[in-house]
Amino acid sequence: MYGEKICDAQGNILNINDFGIRGKIIGNEVFKNASIYKLGDKDDVNLGSAQVLIKDDKDSSKNSYDIEITKITEQNKPEICGFEFKVTDKNLIENYGGIVQGMSGCPIIQNGKLIGALSHVCNDDTKNGMGVYINWMIGR
Repeated sequence: MYGEKICDAQGNILNINDFGIRGKIIGNEVFKNASIYKLGDKDDVNLGSAQVLIKDDKDSSKNSYDIEITKITEQNKPEICGFEFKVTDKNLIENYGGIVQGMSGCPIIQNGKLIGALSHVCNDDTKNGMGVYINWMIGR
């Protein structure tokens, strides 16, 4: 309906760039039950195991799926392809076939830190993906 209020404001947007949106949350009701992770730095990203967090469209549950970071690109300026990973979680492969459209922006966690987000799938193999460093997303 035209002019109908869809939701209450949850914060202020301070910056928008090619890698995401930065802002300030007003209140915390929406995020009361949210998991909190320390922010990692691009130097905290290591080869090896990590997790991608994906919200299931069917039941709105948030699930953690195992991935393996296979290549790290040293970057001194913002770029979308910071690191490569391979999906190792059988449930992610069985439920979705790997990385699919709509998963871009899903958080990637390693060693308890938010290190970046899923950027895109690699070529035609849905089990291989790219991640963008959190540094570029928050503008530091």
